[in-house]
Amino acid sequence: MTKQLSRPTLSLLGCLPLLIANVSACADECTSAIPLVGTGSAAIMASGNSCNGGTTLPFLANGAIATNGTGVDVYHVTSRNVPFLTLQPQAGVDLALLVCPSQCSTYATCFVADNGGAGAIETLTVPSAQYLVSDYFVMVAGLDTASPGCGDYQLIISGYIDD
Repeated sequence: MTKQLSRPTLSLLGCLPLLIANVSACADECTSAIPLVGTGSAAIMASGNSCNGGTTLPFLANGAIATNGTGVDVYHVTSRNVPFLTLQPQAGVDLALLVCPSQCSTYATCFVADNGGAGAIETLTVPSAQYLVSDYFVMVAGLDTASPGCGDYQLIISGYIDD
């Protein structure tokens, strides 16, 4: 399921940025989102644990989606990219994948994938109108209130990346 919702901006605090490849996420939010930079045609890969994410984004996607309070990992992607995203959570963990094309906040316009259920792969292809976006935010969030509500995951962003 892909949804698009919108609204203005709000900045929040978090952790220090980490390295590009195989990043391990920490308590990060919008103003200190983890940077991911694409080059050439290589996929961008990151791994993390949403339990360590920030908790100051109680709602996402225009305030329409409530997080479960266990943590949201935020990545700031800078590359001219036609993104196809894949999120693989650990077994038993239900995580949502969000792409917000130009800003990070509770009220940002976002595309959302949350179909799979616990441990299932979530995939999202950003619609063609957003292909020229070179600066966007990817969020990994627990929405399910059932325990554990957060956990380990692998994130892959692929598609044509123009250096």
